[in-house]
Amino acid sequence: MPVFVLGLSGNGLVIFTMWRGLQAKRRSADMYIGNLALADLAFMVTLPLWAAYTALRFHWPFGSVLCKLSSYLVLLNMFASTFCLGCLSFECYLAIVRSLPHSWPVQKPHEGTIDMECEQTSGF
Repeated sequence: MPVFVLGLSGNGLVIFTMWRGLQAKRRSADMYIGNLALADLAFMVTLPLWAAYTALRFHWPFGSVLCKLSSYLVLLNMFASTFCLGCLSFECYLAIVRSLPHSWPVQKPHEGTIDMECEQTSGF
């Protein structure tokens, strides 16, 4: 129960902060962090269901629709979190590469397309 409460309040606070912030000051990393919090929030909603499932000795009393929905949210969280963390890592890489001296090949013509693809396929 403490994990559910802390996860719900923490991810809710991140989403509220991202939603309340100015649109002009948002960076792509902020978008990935907001999407990561949204995916984790979707997972947190399913935690009481899985706790009840375990407490009832692996008997699912909530029906097949809720079983499929909660399983979908768990898988959505797994893939969305992996994708958002990968894009955040790529953003860190770009920040490091862009800060190097200009003798390095800093910008390629296709550099923005990979960044744009990460932003467009994030799903949230």
